[in-house]
Amino acid sequence: RKRPPKWHRSKRSGPASPKLPRG
Repeated sequence: RKRPPKWHRSKRSGPASPKLPRG
């Protein structure tokens, strides 16, 4: 499964990121 670089578990970006469906 190829995941986008922006969705690669971006915990640094924020725990509740709107771009992260699993956030």
